[in-house]
Amino acid sequence: MHEIVEHYGKVILALFAIAAILLLAGYVVFTITKKTKTSVDSIDYEDAKTKVSEAWGDNTNPTTPNGN
Repeated sequence: MHEIVEHYGKVILALFAIAAILLLAGYVVFTITKKTKTSVDSIDYEDAKTKVSEAWGDNTNPTTPNGN
């Protein structure tokens, strides 16, 4: 009887360890997803587009190596 209790005790402990790992992984994924979404939502694309346009000026048209 003692061996059975010891065996099932190990099984239950292993299942708790797996559950803890899955909860930790879920928490990490949730946190990363939330921070990434917050960061992407805070990007001002219109401002970035304006800054790029100002930096390029009128040189937005590509040219060929011979200048045409």
